[in-house]
Amino acid sequence: MYASFNWIKKYIKTNLEPHPQELMQTLTLHSFEVEGIQSEQAIYENIVIGQIFSLQKHPDADSLKLCQVDIGSDMVQIVCGGSNLEKNMLVAIALPGAKVRWHGEGDLVTLQETKIRGEKSFGMICAANEIALGHSQGKEILDLSYTKTQPGTSITEVFEKKDLIVDIDNKSITNRPDLWSHQGLAREIAAVTKTKFEPFQACKKIKIPKTGETANITLKNPEIIRRFCSIIIDNLEVKPSPPVIQEKLNKCNIKSVNNIVDATHIVMLELGMPMHAYDFDSISKDKQADLTIQFADPKSAPVTTLENKTIQLKANDPVICADKTPLLLLGTMGFANSSVHDKSTKILLEAASFDQNILRKSNKNHNIRSESFQRHEKTVDPELATDAIYLFIETLQLSCPNLKICGPIQDSYPNPYPNKKIALELNKLNSYLGVELSTKQAAEILDSIGFESTYNKTTLSTTPPSFRSTGDISIPEDLIEEIGRLYGYYNIPSQLPPPITKKQYENKSRKFEHSLREYLANIGLYEAVNYSFYGPETAQACDLSLSNHIVLSNGLSKEASHMRTSLLPGMLENLKANHQQTKPLQFFEIGRTYTEIGNFFPAEELKLAIILESEAENFFQLKGIVQSILDKYNYKSIKLQASKQSSQNQHPHKILDIISSDKKLLGQIFGVSPVTLKNMDLNPNAFVSYAHINLGHLEHLPCNNIKLKAISKFPEISFDVSVVIDQKTSYQDIYQQIHKSSDLITNINLFDNYTGPNIQEDQKALAFKITLQSLDRTLEDSDLHNAQTQIFANLEKIGGTIRGK
Repeated sequence: MYASFNWIKKYIKTNLEPHPQELMQTLTLHSFEVEGIQSEQAIYENIVIGQIFSLQKHPDADSLKLCQVDIGSDMVQIVCGGSNLEKNMLVAIALPGAKVRWHGEGDLVTLQETKIRGEKSFGMICAANEIALGHSQGKEILDLSYTKTQPGTSITEVFEKKDLIVDIDNKSITNRPDLWSHQGLAREIAAVTKTKFEPFQACKKIKIPKTGETANITLKNPEIIRRFCSIIIDNLEVKPSPPVIQEKLNKCNIKSVNNIVDATHIVMLELGMPMHAYDFDSISKDKQADLTIQFADPKSAPVTTLENKTIQLKANDPVICADKTPLLLLGTMGFANSSVHDKSTKILLEAASFDQNILRKSNKNHNIRSESFQRHEKTVDPELATDAIYLFIETLQLSCPNLKICGPIQDSYPNPYPNKKIALELNKLNSYLGVELSTKQAAEILDSIGFESTYNKTTLSTTPPSFRSTGDISIPEDLIEEIGRLYGYYNIPSQLPPPITKKQYENKSRKFEHSLREYLANIGLYEAVNYSFYGPETAQACDLSLSNHIVLSNGLSKEASHMRTSLLPGMLENLKANHQQTKPLQFFEIGRTYTEIGNFFPAEELKLAIILESEAENFFQLKGIVQSILDKYNYKSIKLQASKQSSQNQHPHKILDIISSDKKLLGQIFGVSPVTLKNMDLNPNAFVSYAHINLGHLEHLPCNNIKLKAISKFPEISFDVSVVIDQKTSYQDIYQQIHKSSDLITNINLFDNYTGPNIQEDQKALAFKITLQSLDRTLEDSDLHNAQTQIFANLEKIGGTIRGK
């Protein structure tokens, strides 16, 4: 949003001439973000008055002329196609380096010395709209002969272009509709700079009659409006606005249309009250305007807006109608059937404030982001309505001095603005801000921005003004924010918190989690971070029961409606997302699951999940990773044993339960079934292994203390044992039988697992290397013989046959 500082100073009654950078920093620190402040002298730099010395036809273009122009310091040649060029005419010359808008359209262009159709052109002779000095008709050049100025004089001296243009970031004033006006900006700047602010005063020369012609306004849906004022004005002439009005609009990047439309824009920019002017003859019948404010009939014919856009009105669109014909989408834009045109002589003027919620819902139907809507959606101050009408009349009198006010202001104000007081305790204020202010100081700060305050030594009571009725000032904390920002946050002393002498509680869970994450990353796994929800189809694809899921009432989508009870779906999605990467894929995730258990809160558990995908068997690789985790953190009492139950997402012959010393199930290691892989659009022939561990249970289990023992200085003895045994006999059972055979056994290493020819189909041949060693003596042949004999006996007890015995 652009604002004119000279316009702002109309409401500041103290001489205020700040440096642009100083003003920019002050406003940004106290009130709102200023993108930049540009001097008009910089905008019009290199634009001077020139006098045409001679004119010649361009040798290669019938529509162009070669102009010899006196620019004071030199005589230069400029190629121009202006239709009204004359010898000795004073014109605006944009020299190389100046910035102009071609034909008044588009962005600013920096001029350079150039050639046009082979002829040198040193700059440009400007039309009015190319340098924001009014309208241009066709190819007419701006004629400045009436100024009788010496050639070479800067344009800023001729037109007193000494203003500052303030560029404000709209996002920083989203909750401050009062700052979308020059009066509101002036009030804020006066408070920040501690200067005197004087609000708008209606011109006393404007006399509005107490009786006369009015429109009949029917409120069919009164909830639409907060306040609706109208007045009828006659004896008008539609024509271009005076230069002073056009200049004001140009500074704020608003294009001039005609004197009536421009007057509504002036009111909007100065007071923040959008207005609309209806052509009276178009909306009246027998010289009487009967209007109805209501919601639109969705069955009515399409309407055309002032921007020539055809729209179909919806049932929640607030409109004003004449004989059931919509004239205006309230608070947004008028329709072509009621607009002011070149032959209009009489208008109905509207100044209103509407329910912003109704307007916002309506705008979703058509997405018309007009200047009017951008103010109404934030709530327009209803108390400004009559002031807006006075300012409109005052502005229009510059171009229509003989206008006639046909009657009184018709005012519909069903719910006048309530004066609600907010109390603020002094100790609360100072506690929040960390300063020592008195109630008098606080009251003075609030009163400087339009509040009305009373106070005693301990309490401040204040009434927010109507222009802050958007809901951003409703509780004591809002007052503290206003006082704090105007006092200046930089004035609040910085103070370090007192040093903490008490030893802080060590978060062992977080420490364990970080350590585990670091370990898994260091052994080559990639960490995955997934959402905590998925869709019902994903849950069913992974054979997860929907009955124990928490269903979100406001899920982001159908695919994100159920809180996860397992990390498996997310990990399978990770494999799918990375299927083009080089195999093997190995990921881990530490995250929470949420299981509905019928209590007030669900069971929320922290779990570790690991998944591997490769082209070869990887189940035992994953088992080794899990075992390494248990070994690293000394969970020696935790056992891995074959599971007796399986679900459809598990390979029935590749499942290990992770069991604690107190027989609780901590997790599982299993191969993911081909059916589940196919359901998740993964290759069913791939080897995918998955493990999950409940970290919440794991970290509370006792760790085994590390016991050191001496290294034997005596030699060890090794021998091999080969046994043929039933396929169903587990390695764990065989290991236990071998280990208990002798106290001298220090290591048991399985080095061969054979099935095939010469072995029955239901059997397997295992070969072990057994190591014997003593801490206090050298072993003898008898020790080897006794150990072998006992191992053979124990293996035969469980159905084994010793090979080579």
